[in-house]
Amino acid sequence: MLKKKKSIGTSVDAQFTDILNNMADDLANNGKITSTAVTTALIQATRLLRPDQIRKNLEDRSFDVVE
Repeated sequence: MLKKKKSIGTSVDAQFTDILNNMADDLANNGKITSTAVTTALIQATRLLRPDQIRKNLEDRSFDVVE
């Protein structure tokens, strides 16, 4: 879902890594997330999560590992 929101060619992994890097930079300053850009990105990304799809992916992966 994030792929649709961002520019073509930017993978979800790259977008997630970018959010984590920005959060780490912000936390390094004083141990707190103070950047509104970081909190906004986290909120937007969280709203795009689909628990049903996450569960299915985890179950499918779990079955793949067992076989």
